[in-house]
Amino acid sequence: MTGEADKASTRAVPSRQLNLGVLMETVETGNIFLQANKVSRTVMSSYDPDSLIRRFATLANRHIVADVEAVYLRGSAARGDWVSGLSDVDFYIVAPDGVLGDIHSRERLHRKLEFMREEIITRWPREHPSIHVVSLSSISSNTEASYLTRLDAQLLLGSDVLAEIPRPSQSNLMRFGVTELDRFSDYWSKRARSGNKEENLLGGAAYEEYVVLKLAQMALLAKGVSKTRKDEITESFSAQFPDTRLARTVEMAEQLRRAWHDPPKKPMSSFVSDAALFPKAMRREVLPKD
Repeated sequence: MTGEADKASTRAVPSRQLNLGVLMETVETGNIFLQANKVSRTVMSSYDPDSLIRRFATLANRHIVADVEAVYLRGSAARGDWVSGLSDVDFYIVAPDGVLGDIHSRERLHRKLEFMREEIITRWPREHPSIHVVSLSSISSNTEASYLTRLDAQLLLGSDVLAEIPRPSQSNLMRFGVTELDRFSDYWSKRARSGNKEENLLGGAAYEEYVVLKLAQMALLAKGVSKTRKDEITESFSAQFPDTRLARTVEMAEQLRRAWHDPPKKPMSSFVSDAALFPKAMRREVLPKD
């Protein structure tokens, strides 16, 4: 295709690049599960994500329909617990191996996605949606991650390739939960020790809410419990880890999410402080001992 999208960028794209929130993966890199970049929260924004999602689907149909297998909406907007001003809008794209494995095709797709995302940001400047692109073969080679994505996604365009992913065995899901809990908690523990903080209380609370509930989800999976909605994660975590400080921190995260448009400042500050210790506590109290 020639036109605006092809002219939007002339920069070379390496095999793995996070640029303007667009994560490209080649056949060689395999599947990567990364936290979406959070927008710095300095004010409360309020809008309905449906118009943004419809616009992205229109742009995808116009610019990339011939280059991809499927375009999904993923995360809170897909599962129905999206919170204005707190939640991100995440898109998950499955591309043929030939597109991501060929540098010229990959560069062309990357330029189109950058163009689409810039148009979204121009219309909704406070919202920076993430776009995660994976190869068709990678979703088959990482069954556990792809299955969880399937539970958390809504098809917008193309063939529903995630529907073909079978449910992994319970033991494989549990092992995956342990591995991901170990990886996420290690990363976020190191980040807390490095002093890498959000620039304001609101941003810190948004970041920690994501961290706490993601770790809680992985802890549940390690015990064989698969949950995606955040209220269900909170309820199940409290049942699995009753009367613990960990459970209270998870409950605080859910309470903050529910009251996001009028959060009390003192409890928010207390939550941010407690949540900063949460990854290390999860490693100590939940991960299996060697």
